[in-house]
Amino acid sequence: MNKKKAQSILEYSFFLAAVIAAFVGIFFLFKAYTQGKFREAADAIGGGGQYVPPP
Repeated sequence: MNKKKAQSILEYSFFLAAVIAAFVGIFFLFKAYTQGKFREAADAIGGGGQYVPPP
């Protein structure tokens, strides 16, 4: 009985680690996507150049 309980706890922890890894991966992909979209929008507004303040 004790061996089965340890096995189920181990399986649950592996499953939880896989779910967390998937969420982290999705977060980084979403972050890169949104940064790209913000960059595209800023380039469209600013003409693609970097702001240089007047002297």
